Amino acid sequence: MPSQRLETTLYEVKKSLVKNSHNIKAIVLLAQILLQFNCEEDAKDKLISNICLDPFDYCSKIVLDNLLCKDHSETITLMGNRISTYIDCAIDFAEYGFYQNAIDVLDLCPTQSPMIKYYKAYYQNNIGQDNIATLKDAANCCSDYCFPNHLEDIIVLSYTIENNHSDANALYYLSCLRYDKR
Repeated sequence: MPSQRLETTLYEVKKSLVKNSHNIKAIVLLAQILLQFNCEEDAKDKLISNICLDPFDYCSKIVLDNLLCKDHSETITLMGNRISTYIDCAIDFAEYGFYQNAIDVLDLCPTQSPMIKYYKAYYQNNIGQDNIATLKDAANCCSDYCFPNHLEDIIVLSYTIENNHSDANALYYLSCLRYDKR
């Protein structure tokens, strides 16, 4: 993120926290921005207070693990094999504009899933990384228990269909999701 944009975002986040000081997502974004400005101690304090407020705030736990140079084994244990938990966390990072963090979260998921791969390919595209291999991996993933249900899934699946015409499963998932959300 360019410096001017970071400063503007920092100002807006601090302003929003005046009225809602316990907004978990805003505090994670604030911590991410503080890290961009090398304010590690302030970011660490924000993340720890977030985790005290919500012990299941996986985004804060992941950022704090990175900050403390810890492996993510404890956080992964808490997140379990729930694919939706990893996707939700990745969506949060992507909404902040931190696509590499989103990709890193998806890489932590111990379960192979087409949706994890689709999201990873989508975020790789957003930062200009080659994602052809990821799209092929997604097409070859086992589709058992794959039930897309986020509205964000529509964008990701549409991107996948546009960029990998041979992935029939993506088209099937999108059709089912659109039918469900009609």
